[in-house]
Amino acid sequence: MNENEYKTKEYMVWFSRSDATEPAIRNFFFTNSNTVRFTRYFSKKLNFLNFINFEMGKSSVEPGFVEKEQRFLKQFSELKEDFVKEVRDNTKYNDIEQGVWNKNKLFVHYFFNLSDKMKQKLNETLLVWWPHSDKQFYGLEDPTFYNNRQMIGSVITHESAAMLNITPDEKGFLIKQGVIFDE
Repeated sequence: MNENEYKTKEYMVWFSRSDATEPAIRNFFFTNSNTVRFTRYFSKKLNFLNFINFEMGKSSVEPGFVEKEQRFLKQFSELKEDFVKEVRDNTKYNDIEQGVWNKNKLFVHYFFNLSDKMKQKLNETLLVWWPHSDKQFYGLEDPTFYNNRQMIGSVITHESAAMLNITPDEKGFLIKQGVIFDE
């Protein structure tokens, strides 16, 4: 075999192109990953001063913010046994550094072990969701899957798309499962 057959390449997949795509990608991630990273979704920029102003009734923070934050914290506490670490950086999706519009923005990422319990929670929802409405992962978006720190792929939850870092053999396997790749 040629050594290039073992190198990964990045591929884009749109879930809307085939009903088989979402379950096949989910199964692939579950089989080949041991860690999942979620990015924290903030619907409005919040800083300490905004929070103090909110507490004093002078806030420009959106109505219902405290209830939303409490909902996030409750849901996050249900995931805490698999929590590994928090990372703040300027990347999203497949560790893509954000450009001109977000270059000074830090994104908050939470890493979790991809335990049976986490897989069960992921199985209770689609891999595509709106972060402010999902029942299982409220306030989180863009699950990114790793195997021993090597990124396997990520889901852009609001775009109904996945980016996969896979070998030609893995791509062939997923095609047999009904996944349609952008070329």
